[in-house]
Amino acid sequence: MTITLTQSPATPTNGAVTVSVSSSTSVKTAKWAAGIKTVDEVLTSGTDITGNSFTVSVNGTYTVAVMDNDGRREIKTITVGNIDKTPPAKVQNLSAVYSSAGQKITVTWTNPADADFAGSVLRWKKGAGSETEVLRSKTDTSYEITGISPDNSEYTISLTAKDELGNESEKESVTVRSTLYAEVTAISLDRTHLDTIMTNRSVAVTVTGSNFNTLSSLLVQVTDGHTSESPVTATIDAAHNTATATVTAPVPASPTEAGTAYTVQAIVNSATPAQATANFIVSAPAAVKEIILSPAQIKFGSASNVSVKVKGANFDIRGETKIKLLNSAGQEVSASTVTVAPSVGNASEFTASVPLPAESGVFTVALYFDGKKDAKTADVQLYDDPVITKVSIPRAGISYAGNKLPVMIIGKNFKAPSISAADFSGTGATFANFKVVSDTKATAEVSCPYTAGEHTVTVNCKNANKTGTISVQDYSGSYVPGEIVLADGTRVTKEDYTAVDPSNPPIAVICGRNSYGAPCGIALHKSTSSLSWAKDKTTGDGTKFEGIVCTPSVTGNGAAASATFTGDKGGSDNWDYICSVDPEGTANAAVNYPAFDWVNTYNETYKSKLGSARPAWYMPSIAELCEVYKNREAINASLSKINGLDGTYADASLGTSWTQYWSSSQHSSLNDNAWLADFGSGYLHSKYKTLNYNLCCIAGF
Repeated sequence: MTITLTQSPATPTNGAVTVSVSSSTSVKTAKWAAGIKTVDEVLTSGTDITGNSFTVSVNGTYTVAVMDNDGRREIKTITVGNIDKTPPAKVQNLSAVYSSAGQKITVTWTNPADADFAGSVLRWKKGAGSETEVLRSKTDTSYEITGISPDNSEYTISLTAKDELGNESEKESVTVRSTLYAEVTAISLDRTHLDTIMTNRSVAVTVTGSNFNTLSSLLVQVTDGHTSESPVTATIDAAHNTATATVTAPVPASPTEAGTAYTVQAIVNSATPAQATANFIVSAPAAVKEIILSPAQIKFGSASNVSVKVKGANFDIRGETKIKLLNSAGQEVSASTVTVAPSVGNASEFTASVPLPAESGVFTVALYFDGKKDAKTADVQLYDDPVITKVSIPRAGISYAGNKLPVMIIGKNFKAPSISAADFSGTGATFANFKVVSDTKATAEVSCPYTAGEHTVTVNCKNANKTGTISVQDYSGSYVPGEIVLADGTRVTKEDYTAVDPSNPPIAVICGRNSYGAPCGIALHKSTSSLSWAKDKTTGDGTKFEGIVCTPSVTGNGAAASATFTGDKGGSDNWDYICSVDPEGTANAAVNYPAFDWVNTYNETYKSKLGSARPAWYMPSIAELCEVYKNREAINASLSKINGLDGTYADASLGTSWTQYWSSSQHSSLNDNAWLADFGSGYLHSKYKTLNYNLCCIAGF
């Protein structure tokens, strides 16, 4: 049995389509249903076909099922796609102007840009009278209604657009009065939406009407309903019954996302406000609320682009829009930037396709409106097999043997979909507590060996591996606080130090031991000004950096001399940890992390006084800072000795009363606080990261 389905008409239509059904055998039952269905579904719940046809009014696929007299069943589908009931867009800029001298109404408009636009229908009536209908071609943009006496009657003119199938748009209407006097019938604006930060706040106003030759003046004024701006005198073009002016959009005191509405009104002969008005709004700038990536995780090499859907507000005024991919350092990825035209999307959403980089990693999708980066971002992960590039373990003293040393593992693809902490392992020593911090960083603990020397260890993740070194030394009886460290690594007491040798200058003073029993030296200069730990309202300001939390057992006066500590006691890797959490912010440390930037640039700042040495300076943890405090007298004595020999090589002291130093340690419960110590009273407390305090830096020796 064969079923044949045909439709009529097959050409585009805005009406219904009839589907005719024929069968090669006699038909006992025939039914149809919308969508793709099974023969059982159609015969059970479909609609009976009478007269060998059925009618549909919506595009779609339809299924027909037939059973013949022998019980054989057959099914057939047909797709109807020629029904077009969508009207064209409305006409724009409809205007009607009455001329008492010519006794006519001139109507003008702008046609829609729809490809199937075929013409317009103009309808006009006087008062409550009957309408006169006039058909206009697709090229017409004006029409004159003649024989209109100046009897002060009101005329209503409407215009609709039609397409080739006869679909008609919503109408646009305008009224005009046939008066001997000047009348404003419409006000149009070149801008109807501005934001609070636009530097160009000019709005061009065009006023149209009738009998402008009788006007003595015309003022244009902006008001929000409560406060009116100073009126602006319009330039009148009486021959064309138009007037123009430029007004300035105010900035509302309390801008909102929805915006403040302002009304533009015309004041005829400086006395009478016209009924016709126009409106614009001033809102908060375009803002991103959500960035949706499809997909957010992509296997490296499997795709060339990622789809980016941006949701937010006021995108109709977003201006030049760029979507950029930023690498872990916050730098723009080459050939990844996409410019999104203002016409793409709508006021609350737009989409774009962004090219992916030529390497794996986690990349930040960032939006820029007129060159200004939006605060909202999203991450796309282009993952591959794990790679380990560095394994760092702090030096330790033999006295620390048997205890746990922190291990920092640097690489990438640590957060690929198939990777977890369970995939990490270590050999050469006893490893434990592997944790994946970010796509580029993992941590672990390793047991400190009981024998002095350089101990090679290996960290593995899947097929990736990298060696590191546990350096254990017997520091007993040496590295006494106050000893002066020279550029070649040798040490000398302050008593024995008698002259500065520029070829082997002093670079540090031993300040104590770190938490792992290894000696540390403090740099010979403190910061010349107070600096903030993090810039206000940045990631660093509001983030709780879990991996660098260190908590003293006591706080307040004298606590720096007696406190014990829990958490991350070593500060040597704290900056690396912050970088792994906030790669974009730390890429511009001078702005976002001023205190850390001072430490990071110490070698460059004082390179002429360091000889060949370039120590790995870091901001001390609060535990290490308290160690410096406890040895401050010995340190200050050595600083004073060097300063007395040549003041360009060392400060005279660390300071005393009210000299407070930042540590690199995060507070455990206050995200926006970090720890500091007062070197006068030993006062131990936390403060907002955005406040300015002194800096010192230390290094292992």
